[in-house]
Amino acid sequence: MDFDVGDVSDYLWTMRHNFTDAAVRSLTGRAADLAGGSGAMINTYPGRNNVIPKDSRHAPLFDRAADPGAGAITDFGHFTIVTKGPLAAGEEVFLDYGASWFAMRPQYDGLPFKENYEMVDKIVASLLAVAAKETGTFTDERFRKMLALCESIITAKKTANVFQNIHTVRDIHQTVRKGGSALSSPPESSRSLAWLEENGRCIDHIYAAPSPIPQAGRGAFLRRKRSAGDVVISAPLMFFTRSQLTNLHDPQGVLHDLPPGFESRQILFNYVFGHPRSSLLLYPADAAILINHAGTG
Repeated sequence: MDFDVGDVSDYLWTMRHNFTDAAVRSLTGRAADLAGGSGAMINTYPGRNNVIPKDSRHAPLFDRAADPGAGAITDFGHFTIVTKGPLAAGEEVFLDYGASWFAMRPQYDGLPFKENYEMVDKIVASLLAVAAKETGTFTDERFRKMLALCESIITAKKTANVFQNIHTVRDIHQTVRKGGSALSSPPESSRSLAWLEENGRCIDHIYAAPSPIPQAGRGAFLRRKRSAGDVVISAPLMFFTRSQLTNLHDPQGVLHDLPPGFESRQILFNYVFGHPRSSLLLYPADAAILINHAGTG
């Protein structure tokens, strides 16, 4: 059966630290981090990005020369995401993926960026100024002619994709009222608290902390009491092919021949679900990855 499988590279971040495994860097010429949880779930919407990431810290729990558990967990933690300004309850958060992320994906060629929304905002401001100055004489016909003139001089495809949402004087006023073309363009990016109560899933029942189990690394701990049968956490699953987590490629995507005895499986391999006879691997995209194995007890 054929199906589309996610690419782990869609969720990788280039962090500004110099502690990434030297062997991997020397073999592939590159290294990156996967920020699980919110780092993987947050979408991007150029022009609406309202949170920013903070770099993770190099904070190893183990000594790689002495602790056998050191190779099973990441040495980086405390990756945080902070708001750029006030956000209302129920508002979706968006994170800037960076221009290079889109440049490598031609399917998003027409997606507007922040500068395209800003250009449309300037045009809208000019149209609004004319409408205010010509109160009583600013007819629908004159407005349509001005729109046609604006459309004829907009050469950037991405800017044109934003401006195509402007059809009437009412659209101009709505754009201003909502705070700009990025916020007034579809789709809506917020949910009511009632909708969240009915459809949302709580993902903060557990938090990360060093496990008291020797060599187990970090673990998941309950914030509040739960009864038998209660849901501890719901996890959206990202899915990848096994080869994405067991092979090493150079920046051009060429598969590397590995030195004898070199362990090619990525640390992420320790946090996925799968079957030995399947190439499909499932990765929980939230704090569910912190839950340690308890055997059959």
